[in-house]
Amino acid sequence: MTDSDVALHGGYVMRTVETSDAFPVSELYRLCDEAEGASIIFKEEDIVEDWGRERFSPAEDAWIVESSAGEVVGYGEVYDGDPGIEVESDGLVHPDHRGHGIGSALLARMEGRAHEIVRRHSPPGPVKLYNFTTAVDVEAARMLRRAGYEVVRHFWHMEGPLEEDVDLSMPEGVDIRGFVHGADDRAFYEVMQESFKEHWGNIPEPFEQWSGVFKRSDFDPALWFVAEVDSRIVGGLTSIVYPEAGFVRDMGVLREWRRRGIAESLLRHAFDAYKERGLKRATLNVDSTNETGATRLYERVGMRVARQFDAYMKEIRPD
Repeated sequence: MTDSDVALHGGYVMRTVETSDAFPVSELYRLCDEAEGASIIFKEEDIVEDWGRERFSPAEDAWIVESSAGEVVGYGEVYDGDPGIEVESDGLVHPDHRGHGIGSALLARMEGRAHEIVRRHSPPGPVKLYNFTTAVDVEAARMLRRAGYEVVRHFWHMEGPLEEDVDLSMPEGVDIRGFVHGADDRAFYEVMQESFKEHWGNIPEPFEQWSGVFKRSDFDPALWFVAEVDSRIVGGLTSIVYPEAGFVRDMGVLREWRRRGIAESLLRHAFDAYKERGLKRATLNVDSTNETGATRLYERVGMRVARQFDAYMKEIRPD
């Protein structure tokens, strides 16, 4: 143990993460997902790139818990999502090691770090602290409620099989094409920022921060699509590939161009790209109460809810 390690009951030890922990942390996510019969969402590269986010320091904002055998059985992180307004936190515990106080220890450490972040910004009022859990993890939900959190939103992970023949027809006057990195960057960014303005929890990103996506190992312009009207971008879709599945990361259409079939056409072009790569299904995450009617659209193209994530929130104030 080092001076910064924290001994827990049962021989467990909590410590800050190191770069070499990315793979065991991704394995922990895999084990937790498999225990719930869910598709694998996180890969090692995702962990590494998340740890490289702006305003995130692994040495200060993330922790693992190891068993006496040295196995990573718990993980927690805090992210300064919107400085002075909200802080995000997330954690998980190996299914075989629950009930030993690991989750409570991680939650206490995450809240302590959240207070440090809030003090750094000295906001005039309370800051929202979020934590997320899956709907089937009733023990985690009970722990969060005991700690003063309340459910504020539900998110769905939706999946659907890829059809053999994908309808690639486009709405009249609309052209769906592939994204051209370099030429489309700024206009695409502006359309996506505008289309997500009214979404719950949306945090505007400056272009310099948003464009960091182009440096990610999973960035593939062939999986991004643009909707144009008279050479003007009015909608877009970004996606990546997971094992056996395409994952729609973001899709947006400008308000004045909605209800014209543009979003559905963007989706079907993405689905066709997935099929061409031999993938089996399409997946995405969505706010279950999305104001734009997105959930109905996803159901119409054959997607169904496979998993639910719940957002919990409590307010914290500068000490």
